[in-house]
This record gives sequence, C-alpha cells and structure tokens, in this order.
Amino acid sequence: MIRGTCAVRFAASALIVFSTAPGALARAQDGRAAAPPAQTGGGRGAQAPTVVSPEVMTDRRLTFRIYAPQSQAIRLGAGDIPGVGQTTQLTKGANGVWEVTIGPLDPGAYRYNFNVDGVTTIDPRNARLHAPRV
Repeated sequence: MIRGTCAVRFAASALIVFSTAPGALARAQDGRAAAPPAQTGGGRGAQAPTVVSPEVMTDRRLTFRIYAPQSQAIRLGAGDIPGVGQTTQLTKGANGVWEVTIGPLDPGAYRYNFNVDGVTTIDPRNARLHAPRV
C-alpha cells in the first residue's frame, strides 16, 4: 500500500499519488505554503519566487503552480482527474506564478501535465520527478 504523496514521470505527464492515511497529508505538505514574493538577487536582478507544485491540502484539494511570467495561457491537462480534462485554465498572479486549485479528490493516482502556450510539459517543480542532488 502506498502512503503519502509521491510522483513519477510518464512521458509528458507526472503522476501524483496521495492517501488519507493518518498523517500522510501533513507529511506531504512538509510545511510548504504559497509562493512568497520575488527577492532581489544581489546584483543579478529579481529572483523567481519559490513555487510549490503540486500542493496537497488537508481537505484533499490540490493546487498546481508553475512560474511562467512571459506566458499568455496555461492549461492543466489531467484526464485522470474527474472534472478536469484538458481545458482547466490556470490564473496568472502578479509575481508570474500561474495556479489552479481543484478538488477535493478521492485518494488515488492521477496523471497531469501543463500546456504552456501550446507546449505540453511536465511540472518542473514537482520534487518527486527529479533525482536527488548529491
């Protein structure tokens, strides 16, 4: 039985798995919160804000975020997630972070991707998709 949240790469999709096992949602969040405003980068200009995606909330809702300040339109593609399909639009924030919150969802495994100005991409901030750096 899989507990907590994990993700693996499937072509141009990510997989999110979550359960309502005691403490699983709290462990999945790791104390993460919404993205803070951009900071100055010590002579290198403004740094991109910290982006957490996907964020699993205790009420079983999911928030997907992507930093794309120059983009014109971003959609969430998630045929596995009931009621989402391929046309759910993200909303752009003043800091260049696009986001959408969906759910509540039943525990399970769901594939998703972003369509950024017509280009399908996996979630670049999903920590479960990247090998740990040594």
